Amino acid sequence: MSDNLTNHQENLLDTLRQACKKIAPVWPLENFVAVNPYLGQIDKKFETVAHDLATAGGIQMTLPVSFYMQKFREGKINSDDLTSALQKHGDRVDAAEFIKKLESNPEASELTESVLSVADVATHVTNKDWKRFVISRVSTWAASYFDTGQAIWSAADQNEGMFTSWKAEAAVDRTPELTGLSGFRKLIKAIPDNPLEATALALEKLGIPTEGIPIYLHRILLSVGGWSAYTARLDWDNVLNGGPAANGE
Repeated sequence: MSDNLTNHQENLLDTLRQACKKIAPVWPLENFVAVNPYLGQIDKKFETVAHDLATAGGIQMTLPVSFYMQKFREGKINSDDLTSALQKHGDRVDAAEFIKKLESNPEASELTESVLSVADVATHVTNKDWKRFVISRVSTWAASYFDTGQAIWSAADQNEGMFTSWKAEAAVDRTPELTGLSGFRKLIKAIPDNPLEATALALEKLGIPTEGIPIYLHRILLSVGGWSAYTARLDWDNVLNGGPAANGE
């Protein structure tokens, strides 16, 4: 393996880890622990996290602008409040100009375009809910892989790493082809066995620019947020007990 490839994989692994850290862990109900949902992003400014979540998952961290405008008209928010907030933010716009701008186009500050996944695009183009289908297949596999003895029969090999186990199951799963994805199993068998190489190949095929990879990965994780949070908790517990952090497998 060349040095360039090694460096590329190390950079990709670091990007994957950073994306995973944005997902807060969640504990099962029998020992539920309240967790700050923004735990992985507490080192960032509020507006940065708000923009990232809106872009990655259409998640809004504030109420609509119309709510605050109504409070301004009711006098519960006044010009002094706005001036103070604008100054703290570093804006030189005065309160009157700020309100005038919002009144002329109240929806402008709420329009943050979300990143679309392949499943999102396919759903829009074909008018078939591929997004729901993908989430269903991932959830079905994850439920089997992370099962702790409740299920009578398991479809996932729990003795293998996550990617290896998923690939083995996906390579024989006829459901995608029966749903319309012809050649799915053949495609799965052809992708690299190494998870980093497979990820790099997928990102290359999608043509996602380097600077857009972190937000796209965050989008993917948010689309299966429950399982993402569950695996984040497994990683958290492993590190807490002296084990290594997730290594990409």
